[in-house]
Amino acid sequence: VDAQYRTIPQPAARSLLGFSEGGYCAASLLLRHPDVFGAAATISGYYHAAPRTGATSTAWRVYGGQPGLIAANSPDLMAPALPAQTRARLFVVLVGQAGEPFFGTEFSQFGAVLTAAGIPRAVIPLTNVGHSWWAVRTSIGSVLELLAARQVRQGLFGATY
Repeated sequence: VDAQYRTIPQPAARSLLGFSEGGYCAASLLLRHPDVFGAAATISGYYHAAPRTGATSTAWRVYGGQPGLIAANSPDLMAPALPAQTRARLFVVLVGQAGEPFFGTEFSQFGAVLTAAGIPRAVIPLTNVGHSWWAVRTSIGSVLELLAARQVRQGLFGATY
């Protein structure tokens, strides 16, 4: 991508965004590859690999029930294990509805994990949208503004961008 397009080839200029299982993937990729990505936005995601719930009926299959793989790919466990300097330069926009079954609990618990780990975050609480595309539609503008504002504060955009 960097060879073909006009990019800013540094982690602070690269963000991930995902909804539901994509929220899990965005958080997981950020924490597994902080040398490539600097931020992630997760909308109504989950943060422990391979959950077995009615809302995530097949997510557990990816890791085949193997505890080592599940632990190695769970954002809620990966975040505190990163070096402090790495954690301090990451950024997560966490979007969710706290009272919602499963995804609301994940939203609240992962927020606490990020705070305890010292990972900067912004929280966008949702109401009355549930785990639906309305969550994305009502939050995407604010999510993109937060990610862009962080990049501007980091000095990523000069006169040529």
